[in-house]
Amino acid sequence: MTKDFHEVVLDQTDDAEVMDRLKIRELLEYERYTRDNGYFDQEGACYSDDATIHVSWFSGAAKDYIAKTKAAGGGGSKHKMNSTMIWLNGDKAIAEMSVTMLSPRQEIDGNEFDLVSYVRIFSELQKINGQWKIVYGDCIYERDSLVPTLPGSNLKLDNDKINQYRESYKCLCYVLSRSGQKADQASLVMTNQKRLKNCMLRPVNGSLTKYQKEVRQLAYFFFLNSSFKNLSKVAYSPD
Repeated sequence: MTKDFHEVVLDQTDDAEVMDRLKIRELLEYERYTRDNGYFDQEGACYSDDATIHVSWFSGAAKDYIAKTKAAGGGGSKHKMNSTMIWLNGDKAIAEMSVTMLSPRQEIDGNEFDLVSYVRIFSELQKINGQWKIVYGDCIYERDSLVPTLPGSNLKLDNDKINQYRESYKCLCYVLSRSGQKADQASLVMTNQKRLKNCMLRPVNGSLTKYQKEVRQLAYFFFLNSSFKNLSKVAYSPD
């Protein structure tokens, strides 16, 4: 019987692998720490020279992501890491980190609110010259909310506009639209594994849509492939 990668029992018998997982976890937490506190040179050192990133407001080279964040004064977001899982394959690894993201405080019609997003950050890593580096990063958006800073505030929102966005990140898209930015829903992925599988396995008219291409890229994280050690029986079904 085949298994998804998350069904494989944790093995802590190899001390070297345990140490590698600890180093990767430290690296991922340190990268978010530097991001939140404006230590951009230190953040850049967490990535390989050719690393790329895809998040709600940016897709491209990690160095450009950091430069834009720095130009915006750090952006003001704070990331609270919850759990981190790591899978190794020699000098390569993937990681899944559950994160609660608190965006900069916003104001709508004189009322303050916090945008809170719940995401899973996926990272592809490689050991380069003896040190682990992030070579690719992406997000799965689970859900979000707009929370008044003063309970009981008469917060008036354009519900029709908010609900035109996908459920997993509709509040984020709404806030971005008010600031003149636009989230590309065709490339953002939400937490619906059945939909992910269907997009991967059933191309439209023999070709992949932009959204399907993004999902196939993320399939590497979700389902791995047969080359990963101890996971040679990893598989998935359409439904």
